[in-house]
Amino acid sequence: MNSRFGSFERYSLPPTLSRSVANEASYSASRASEQTMTDSEVILLFRRPASNANLVQFIGLSPATTHEKITALAAACGPVSHVWLHAAGTSSWANVQFYSTIDCKHCIRELNGCTLDQRRVEVHRLQLSSTSAIVHPMRVAHAVVLMNRFVGPTGWSSSVESMTREFFRAVDGPESGFQARYKASVVVQCGSASVRGESSATRTSSTMAEVLGFVQKVAASNALRAALAQLAIARVGGQVLVEVIEDPMPKWSHGDPPEVAPGG
Repeated sequence: MNSRFGSFERYSLPPTLSRSVANEASYSASRASEQTMTDSEVILLFRRPASNANLVQFIGLSPATTHEKITALAAACGPVSHVWLHAAGTSSWANVQFYSTIDCKHCIRELNGCTLDQRRVEVHRLQLSSTSAIVHPMRVAHAVVLMNRFVGPTGWSSSVESMTREFFRAVDGPESGFQARYKASVVVQCGSASVRGESSATRTSSTMAEVLGFVQKVAASNALRAALAQLAIARVGGQVLVEVIEDPMPKWSHGDPPEVAPGG
């Protein structure tokens, strides 16, 4: 099947695995009302949302409202990419970016007029005229959060298929120690589809144990990111589908350059 994202295999997940928030009563109840809605979108796992996409603004916040409170409140409506909290005298305001356009709209419907820290808060869609042409890759931890949220933690799995040492050597000089480079291959299984990601990582450290432990974790993390980068989450009404993209994404989404730390 072809789409504007390239060729992909489409399949539907079992209903019990369609969302990982089934036990969150308030979120599930609000989602139930969306079953008849025509909202649809595709969330690409190889890049973050554009800098001006899926933004809402919280106005009239109390100075006592913290970044953590806003994040928790917004996250009840869906996975959050970024939160910016700004103090303005006796009143504060915040901008929140969602990964999902549907969740962005849901946040406005549900939270506009809510009370937080004894303040009535207005929530509106934030439209920015400026756009950025830079495409930022999505970190593996964020891609995992999205898969767990929409597919369910038991709806997909990952495993290290191979871990190959490319070199290991002693390093002389001012920064003497050890240097190693490993290449990992990770397989992600989701429903009937299986995708594979490969990537390498290099590390220099003063101790052998540190360099070997760190470099293998980073190589596996990079390879997992490369595998997830081949997937997209499609939301059509109240259903969740997974798309396996043939290869429309830039090279860096397959682990080039590597991540700087595991789980980043």
